[in-house]
Amino acid sequence: MHNPDEAGGNVGSKATLGDLDGFKGGFKNPFSMVDGGSFDPDKAYKDSKLCNVMTCLELARRLKAQRSLVTANVMNPGLIPTTGLFREFNPLFVAVFTFLTRYVFKVAASEEEGGARLAFMISSPDLNAVSGTYYSGRPGQQEYVPIEPSNEAKDQKKATLLWTLTESLIRNERV
Repeated sequence: MHNPDEAGGNVGSKATLGDLDGFKGGFKNPFSMVDGGSFDPDKAYKDSKLCNVMTCLELARRLKAQRSLVTANVMNPGLIPTTGLFREFNPLFVAVFTFLTRYVFKVAASEEEGGARLAFMISSPDLNAVSGTYYSGRPGQQEYVPIEPSNEAKDQKKATLLWTLTESLIRNERV
């Protein structure tokens, strides 16, 4: 969903963080998006996925710079419509959407596939010493492989700025 050039990411609103004007402004009222635009729930979800990818890749770069043995990779578990993502939608829509995406278009993964992908990321010896990699797979296939994230996700300058602005927002927030 973070990549506007791939399936899912190219439907509806597109993920883009722009110049991070929403973060720069500290998310003052009225609430804005990361890019400073008006709230769009579809874009907000996709932007959150883009932020996840960028933050993980930035973390991996920082760990490597410190010569840490800790690794950080990011994953796409796949479209799993039965996990509650659509909990606020009409149940009939969810049933039809799940059927179409899983059995007709074959683009949705099962909860079991998503869980197996997470288990792979956590426990596979193939990932020992691998860091800063984005993993994804196709529904119904066991293969879970590194793929290129979106061009924006690979923008190191923007990722560093996202990290810095996030730190600033966190320090200023009262819990």
